Amino acid sequence: MASGFWVWVFTIIGIPLIPLVWWALHRRWDPGVDSTFNRDHPSAPAYLTGLAAVGTALLFAWLWFLYIYLPDLLHRLSPSQAMSGWYSIVTIALFFSIPLWVVQALALIGLRQRHDWGAILAVITCVLWIMSIIGLPFGIAGLFVLWRWEHPALRPQPSGVPA
Repeated sequence: MASGFWVWVFTIIGIPLIPLVWWALHRRWDPGVDSTFNRDHPSAPAYLTGLAAVGTALLFAWLWFLYIYLPDLLHRLSPSQAMSGWYSIVTIALFFSIPLWVVQALALIGLRQRHDWGAILAVITCVLWIMSIIGLPFGIAGLFVLWRWEHPALRPQPSGVPA
């Protein structure tokens, strides 16, 4: 029963987190930089938008793994341990993975709405895919697409010049 309570607490805390971070990025980003989506760079490559969308949708597979598959497997391996203990452990894993899902979702929103912060979050998303090991080829391909895209927000800035 206690783990169910914490799931709801983390959900109530996590749901306002995405709009709050989106608002902060949207309102606090330098307005002059948002205009770099132009005729040369009209929109994000479909692969990057798709990678962010798939990464965001994988949240449901992650939830299934954490709350349905994993506790049952762990309970079969150690039947003496109470199921509520396993649910507490997976709730902590979910809590620590929330920033990964927020970055995925915000990259998708930023790319779809043609904001420069979406392109920068796409770089972070690709690095997260690489770090997951399972998504290594997708992350490398995403970084290659980003490199080929040559978006102005992703170009290195000369030293002394404000971004």
